[in-house]
Formats: sequence, C-alpha cells, structure tokens
Amino acid sequence: MPRLAIVISAAGSVDALEATLVSVLENRPAGCEVLVALARPYPDPYDLKDEVRFLTPPRRTSAVAALNHALASVQSPLVHVLAAGCVVGEGWTDAALRHFSDKHVAAVVPWVWNAAEPTKLLAAGIGYHRSGRRHLVGHGAAGDGYQSPATVIGPAAFAAFYRQTVLEFLGGFSTKLTLRQADADLALAVRHAGFRIAVERGSSVTAPADVDAPLGSLSDALAEERLFWRNLEKASLGALVSHAAVAAWDCARELPRPSALARLAGRAWANLEFGSHARRRLRLAELKTHALSTPERPKCLENMRIDTSHRAPGRTEQSQSVRTRTG
Repeated sequence: MPRLAIVISAAGSVDALEATLVSVLENRPAGCEVLVALARPYPDPYDLKDEVRFLTPPRRTSAVAALNHALASVQSPLVHVLAAGCVVGEGWTDAALRHFSDKHVAAVVPWVWNAAEPTKLLAAGIGYHRSGRRHLVGHGAAGDGYQSPATVIGPAAFAAFYRQTVLEFLGGFSTKLTLRQADADLALAVRHAGFRIAVERGSSVTAPADVDAPLGSLSDALAEERLFWRNLEKASLGALVSHAAVAAWDCARELPRPSALARLAGRAWANLEFGSHARRRLRLAELKTHALSTPERPKCLENMRIDTSHRAPGRTEQSQSVRTRTG
C-alpha cells in the first residue's frame, strides 16, 4: 500500500489543473498514488489514467464534496491535498512526512509562496480569531527570517498534509462550508481532539494569489458566519462584539454594490441555523472531554464523527486497524 496519496482539488481552470499535474508527476516521491477530485468531467487529453485516478462524484456537487469523495477512495495512511494551480518541486514532501512519525501529529503545514512574487509568502498556515475571522498567516511576508507564529492552527486547504485516519475520524471537510472556511473548521476540530499540527518551511509549494479567493459573496458570507457559530466555545461578550463588528464591516465595505446585500443575506441565513450550530458545538465539547492525550486510547475514536460528509464505504475494517496504530 502506498504511504502517501496526493489529492488534487480540481475546482479551478483546466490550465491550472494541468500545471499542477505536470509538477506533481515530474516530482512525486516513489510509491505514492495521485488522485484528482473533479467537480466536473475532465477529458484526460494526455491519457494519464495509468498514473492518475480521476474521480468524479456521482452527481454535480461542490468542490468540498468532490474533495471528500476523493479522500474516501484513498488507501494511503497520509494525504497531501493540493488545489489546482499549485506547483511543487523535487523533494517537497520529504520534510513534511517526517513529522508524522509522531503519532499525535494530525496535519503538517507547508510554506506556500506567491507565484506572482516568488520571494513573498502567500501563507504559512491559517489562523483563527475569536471574532470568527480566518486568515492566512504570513501573507505577504518576505521569506528570509520569517518565523511562523504560534497562532497557526493548521494548513490551508489549498496545500496541506493530513493523517488519513484523522480525516476519517472527524468526518473530513464540512460540506456546510466552502474550502476557504472548511480548513479552519477542521483545524479547530483537530485541536479539540487533542492532536497536534506541525509547520514545515522545508516543504515548499508555489500557488497563484487567487487560490484562496471566495467563490461568491453569498456563499462566502454564509460560510464565514457558519464558521463562527459552529466553533463558538463560550458566548463571551468580547467574542460576540468582535464578531458583530467583523460582520458589519464585511457587509458595509461592499456598499453600494449589490454584493453587500448578498453578504448580508448570507450572514442572516446562517444565523437561522442555530440548531445545527448547537449540535456541532456539542460534538466539539465531547471531543475536548475525550481528548486523545496518548496513542493508547483508540476507543476514543469510536462514534465521534463531527461531520458525515467524508465517509469511506467499505473501509470499516481497514480504518479500525489503522486507528489502533495512530491513536
């Protein structure tokens, strides 16, 4: 069984997908599988079916659902997620994979460079503020001498390494969010579960500046509001006031464009879903109660799924054996 699976999220253009495929196939480590999570059909003009598995969901769906569908097919214990448009070089996985020798490490953050300004970082992971704002850590910083702060909560979904059993345990990326919020949502669940993340500057990826761009005003605002309420641990006055200020500015800065109304509608919609948010927070509280402090407690992994969007049919026995190894 391959040790690593590289899963490319093909939500971008065909040209972006093919640029990523070329760099991955030229530089992939030995003994890894390459999968492409397609949200729409791809004709495979270069006949790569012997080297790449192109996976299309049963029906037209979101980029998050397409990615989860591909992740459910992975046979490797470690997964590297890349967005279409990302370019990699020789040996880019080596330093990152070494961190997984620690059974408590659930994810590794590579450094992602801006393709338009190669000496500047696009992201060295993601951060999350109690106001509900998810942001790219190190965005725009010069690489020389930059030190990743302790505020990094996990990798950005456009370039990330994960332990597969942790993805299965937590349910993968939430389909209630877009990818630019789902990575923070997953990272917060990883933290509640007692796992750790590592930041590896020796693992280098180059990506276009728009790789983290929102898909649309309505969907982006809806997902941002959901991200806050799904992960609100304590309804403190400070957190609520900070979030209200962020939400108000998010809508006001779009005035007088119609997108201001779309963002307001998205946030209002999310505020009506209090039952769903409460259930998510309850599951997070359960995770925190049963935090995986040692690899000798595999039973804590049972029946603790946070999200049902990442389900791998037919892998129950395999998953159970791997859970015992990883904790």
